[in-house]
Amino acid sequence: MKTSFTSVTFRSFVYTCILVSLSANLFAVSHNVTVKNYEFSPKELTINVGDVVIWTNTEGTHNVNGTKGTFPNNSESFGNEVAAAGWTYNYAFNTAGTYDYQCDPHAAFGMIGKIIVNPKVDSPPTLTINFTGMTPHIGEILWLAVVDKATMMEIARVKKAVDAADFNMIVSGIETGKSYNVDFWADHNKNGIYDAFPVDHSWRLTLDNATLNSVLNFAHNTNFTDIAWKNKLTVHFTGMTPHLGQKLTLYLKQADTNVYVDTLMVDPVGTAIFDIMSYKIMPGKSYKIDFYADHNNNGKYDAPPADHAWRIKLNNVLGDTIVNFVHNTSFTDIFGPQSHNITADPLTFTPAIQTISVGDTVIWTNTQGNHNVNGTKTTFPNNPESFGNEVGAGWTYEYVFITAGTYDYQCDPHAALGMVGQIIVTPKLETGPFTLTVNFTGMTPHVGETLWLAVIDKTSKMELSRVKKAVDAVEFSIEVPGIEMGKSYNVDFWADHNKNGIYDSFPADHSWRLTLDNVTGNSVLDFAHNTNFTDIAWKNRLTVHFTGMTPHLGEMLMLYLKQSDTSLYKDTVMLDPVATADFDLMSYEIKPGQSYHIDFYADHNKSGVYNSPPSDHAWRIDLNNVEGDTIVNFVHNTTFTDIFNVTSVPEIANRSGKLYIFPNPTSQYLNLKIPDSYESVRNIKVYSITGSLVNIKTISGNAEQVNFDVSQFKNGIYFMEIKAGNRKEVLKFIKR
Repeated sequence: MKTSFTSVTFRSFVYTCILVSLSANLFAVSHNVTVKNYEFSPKELTINVGDVVIWTNTEGTHNVNGTKGTFPNNSESFGNEVAAAGWTYNYAFNTAGTYDYQCDPHAAFGMIGKIIVNPKVDSPPTLTINFTGMTPHIGEILWLAVVDKATMMEIARVKKAVDAADFNMIVSGIETGKSYNVDFWADHNKNGIYDAFPVDHSWRLTLDNATLNSVLNFAHNTNFTDIAWKNKLTVHFTGMTPHLGQKLTLYLKQADTNVYVDTLMVDPVGTAIFDIMSYKIMPGKSYKIDFYADHNNNGKYDAPPADHAWRIKLNNVLGDTIVNFVHNTSFTDIFGPQSHNITADPLTFTPAIQTISVGDTVIWTNTQGNHNVNGTKTTFPNNPESFGNEVGAGWTYEYVFITAGTYDYQCDPHAALGMVGQIIVTPKLETGPFTLTVNFTGMTPHVGETLWLAVIDKTSKMELSRVKKAVDAVEFSIEVPGIEMGKSYNVDFWADHNKNGIYDSFPADHSWRLTLDNVTGNSVLDFAHNTNFTDIAWKNRLTVHFTGMTPHLGEMLMLYLKQSDTSLYKDTVMLDPVATADFDLMSYEIKPGQSYHIDFYADHNKSGVYNSPPSDHAWRIDLNNVEGDTIVNFVHNTTFTDIFNVTSVPEIANRSGKLYIFPNPTSQYLNLKIPDSYESVRNIKVYSITGSLVNIKTISGNAEQVNFDVSQFKNGIYFMEIKAGNRKEVLKFIKR
């Protein structure tokens, strides 16, 4: 497996070029209107500032009149003269607003039209850092990273060769209102790796409450900060189609010690191409990159072929590293027994120290001379087990270590000459899931009240578990199973102090947050009652319990939660595929006192889009006047509802003839509704705010709806480009 290195400066340049291209071409598109049969088709059109509308008269004598003299509310005048069939007229709309127009000879017959021009898409926010007085570092390399203060996630990393005393660096990807640390360092000793000052020079700036175009100024100084810079490993996955919808877990291990230094997860895999990044590699070290896809979807690791697992060896790290992985079937049992080779040659064991795991085999091979392996407890009383062979030449000796510990051994004839070795056997990695125990003390103020507790994954923001307990003692414990190795969690809990049955911000109710970072096994958190309250913004949970769904095994099921009075989409939950007849789907977007429609459908004809029943099977459940956490039971039946064609959904009806994405903003799934007027949609692309292509779908046939899993996208603004024939349209959505 080759490793490659990427200059982030070059990548930033490419992003800039993409953004320029997007601004010039992607967001300025042409729209066609046909003039015939005493009508404009389409009659109403929504475009963006800068777009061009082209009217083509294919039949009859007509014109386009959008002048302010006829329509005073139009922001601009446009139009042409009355003429017979065969003319084409085009106009570029440069001002946002709503424009009415008509055909003068036939306006009385209803030959009118409307153009809705959306405001121009804002440029992405950028951060500019102006450097002055950098004379001491001319000829050196300067590295810079922007880190989100709230999540501690790195959003950008830039490398620059310093060739002048004054220069600037521009970083895209910041979000307005957020706060960041800006860490940077100059490789003062020119060894290619970060060393704490005074060897290298490093600093930290802060950017609080970012604006659209933020600027930081830095004048060279000696107020150094040890920023503990970490090198970045990027594992670039391609061809992962067989594992879409499955969980992928990656373990980074130090090769010489087998110590696990990082655990990362994608759950579920949403695209065939994606990156996983770790900031735990160090120059000069070697690593094993172990990862597996939960192919049988049972929630734990099983040896291949039940699950698919691989190992990549990364030797002698030089700095930031990119490893490319293309899906294949050359699996490795990453938690199974491994073999390790040691050579016994003149007066040495090579390697002299070997770290293995319980159950692994060590194979010694004598290539020259008369030697033996003596690891007996008689010679080394502290060894957990005895092992060894007789003195001889040309032998091979194997031993399986089943007890963790440190084992010393020697070659008896040559021990005095330093022919000794050591085997370090580490316990077998337990992948979990593990249990979290929260111990409560001093809870006297809340005896007789109800306490709620939730464990939430810090990275995915998904709730792992929710527990309700009647407090009947001052001291008690709550156990939550299911935490996973290497993950970090927020533990939110609150006491219903005013006893009204719903969460209220303190001081009405009392609420707290604990944190559990980097799980290594079964974990314990201790909480002593205090008044350091935190508003945890507790959300009520809706659980829809499905039974008897046998007719839809292997199909996709999509659920939409809509507020009844506004028809606004509050949440979208997807299960793909339905694997069992009985299962639960959950949402955390319901509020006490509100009412909702729970709309859901099974993709029964497996077209990938929604079709009205009976092609697909769809249902609606009305949930009225929510009181708190709610469980709704659904038993499969054939009383279907056309959930996208009922009179009680004005939002859908009002969007007739338009491309429509919902819900927006979204945290997990996004849906694109395609009207009949957009026939032959073939290509849909999603771009990040930095201009990089993050998703592409090719559609066959005339689709009514296309579904996207955006759960693995970073939070921020994205643009969806839809191509239909020769026309293009761009919609904006927010991932939160």
